[in-house]
Amino acid sequence: MHEDYISIEFRGNLDNLKKLLCGTPCPQPQPDGFDFKVSPPQSKGKCMHLDLLIDTTQKINLTVTNPGDAAPIWTVESGDSTILVQPDGLSADLISSDFPGETIYSVRGTRAGAPINDSITLTVMAAPPGQDFGLVAGLPVPKNATAFAKKV
Repeated sequence: MHEDYISIEFRGNLDNLKKLLCGTPCPQPQPDGFDFKVSPPQSKGKCMHLDLLIDTTQKINLTVTNPGDAAPIWTVESGDSTILVQPDGLSADLISSDFPGETIYSVRGTRAGAPINDSITLTVMAAPPGQDFGLVAGLPVPKNATAFAKKV
């Protein structure tokens, strides 16, 4: 299991921080308080885990944006969904099974000789009713578009 950390920017005294964390309003910040800054979570250099959700009519493409020493190895560890890895090994389509459930994938490789092990959980849900036809809309055109056609 991995953990995400987030930092928070806050200017005020400790009582105001407690109120903020508990969801109660706090007065204007005081100059004698703490300073925190919010930043996006960053990897601790351990296994990254990605959770994805699609339905039984979909697939999703993943791309390695920070490749290692060689193309990674993509593997289905468990579950019924499949994978189609591109020839360069840097992207793959995760293809949903025909039935709802979870599939666990692993992506393994090395960078500077050190192992990299990422994992993906693909959760497949049932397709919403009415989407079994795979309808695709075209571009809108003016209602009178046929008026411009020449009669032969």
